[in-house]
Amino acid sequence: MASTVNKSVWRGKFQPPSVKKESKKDSKKESKIPKKRKRAGVSKRGGKNRSGGSKSKKPKKPIDKSGDALEENGSGSDSGQPEAVAAPAAAPRAPPTAAAKEKIAKLKSRKRQLSTAQFEEAKSLAENIAQRSSKEQADWLWESYQRSTPASELERDSAGLTSSCVVNLPNGASIGSLEQGLKTLEPNWRQELCSIGHRSPGKLSALIISPAALGCTSVIQACPDLNRECRIAKLFAKHFKVHEQVEVLKSQPAAVGAGTPNRLTKLVEEEALKLEKIRYIVLDVRLDAKKRTILDMPEVTGDWWTLWDKCGLKKRVAEGKAKLVLFGDNM
Repeated sequence: MASTVNKSVWRGKFQPPSVKKESKKDSKKESKIPKKRKRAGVSKRGGKNRSGGSKSKKPKKPIDKSGDALEENGSGSDSGQPEAVAAPAAAPRAPPTAAAKEKIAKLKSRKRQLSTAQFEEAKSLAENIAQRSSKEQADWLWESYQRSTPASELERDSAGLTSSCVVNLPNGASIGSLEQGLKTLEPNWRQELCSIGHRSPGKLSALIISPAALGCTSVIQACPDLNRECRIAKLFAKHFKVHEQVEVLKSQPAAVGAGTPNRLTKLVEEEALKLEKIRYIVLDVRLDAKKRTILDMPEVTGDWWTLWDKCGLKKRVAEGKAKLVLFGDNM
């Protein structure tokens, strides 16, 4: 019977024992061989892909119903819109010729000369601005005001910085002649400037403004008669607290004050200093160790124009009720 087994049956479940044993051995050999697995992000040579992971497949372009591939914006190539054409590359610029280089060098040299000349002119003007005419002083003040505020030329009259608002001291514009100059401007100065008997506390008739406390002290020393007759109030920060000066101004009448812009603004905000009766605003434009005036010091210029704008000085001068006076160093 075994010899008569049909070979076609061997192909199914019933195979000869010899064939089954060989197949088991072959399957065991195949199972022992480990299958190579590709690690994510690692190429065959052991290096990582540029993307850091497995290679991503390119996204397929969407296909419309007609079978045509759509463009990235969703429209087909046959949408009727013309395709964008790249602009031609700009031609390389030719290097400047020797004549052009010489012309540029001359222009730069001329510009430097003008800048140097303008700087020297501005420096010379600032050094003796107190001895200049009222118009030159007003122009100098107006230029500084425009640099600090967004004021236009139409606002100059309302800013109180015209030539009619500035007065020159008749006996010279130096600190040595300041007291005599103020007396000349106000012949009846004892009555007009120093009559503190009927004056309310905190209301001044003259205000001397200096960029630093040392300047205020030197002004007080240079005006002994005014200090004796009018009692010049010390309105600067050196050795004096704001609350102490507020108490003094509210309790003791003063006719003249000498102070720095920042401290004067604080006293006005505290309502201890009242400037609605001011008649003379005396600005110290002496040079400091760096050859700068009060309008050349960034840390002081802003405070000065804030005092001018927000504390009533500009309004008094623009209305003709007060005058602006400049004084400088001894000549």
